[in-house]
Amino acid sequence: MIVFYTCLTEQYGFIPCIKDQKIDDFHYVVLHENHREAFGNKGWEYILLTDAPGNSQKRQRYAKMMSHQYFPEAEYTIYIDPSYYIKKDFYKRCLEIIKDKPNFVTTYDKSTNRTITEEALYAFNRGTLYFEDLKLVRKNIKDYFYSSNNSWLIRKNTKEVNDINEAWWNLYQTCYTEHGRDQLLLPSVCDEEY
Repeated sequence: MIVFYTCLTEQYGFIPCIKDQKIDDFHYVVLHENHREAFGNKGWEYILLTDAPGNSQKRQRYAKMMSHQYFPEAEYTIYIDPSYYIKKDFYKRCLEIIKDKPNFVTTYDKSTNRTITEEALYAFNRGTLYFEDLKLVRKNIKDYFYSSNNSWLIRKNTKEVNDINEAWWNLYQTCYTEHGRDQLLLPSVCDEEY
């Protein structure tokens, strides 16, 4: 089973109708907290998010990072940040990638070639990273860094990948008190060759 999922906490974002875009190879799930749009036949199964810890951003990040906790029977999970309109070609591309049998795929654009400092300043200037958290990030991450978006993740449900999920979540909790940029942390627990 391949689970394609997203997560909406509180009332942020929207749930697009994907009925005409779906491919049969995936099971489509929205994890949510009584979201106002989590009803009706839009092509998704709606699952109430009840056990994620922290504020709304941390709960959303937990669901994003800990796919194996929500879908233990899945062979693969595909996560996408909420509120994207997705076309059938995107689902087909995900399936093509999975047929190559990767363990972990994240969006990674070498053309941006941003450093960790540039990534952190971007988040700081948007108000999604606080100065005290930035100090914790610098203290807890490895010097190794690659610029990733992480709005789209394909993961195989293996012990090695689940260990990365756990390490990523644990580092996120260590580094952030309120809000945080998970993109800064993944390279410390998963090198780009994985």
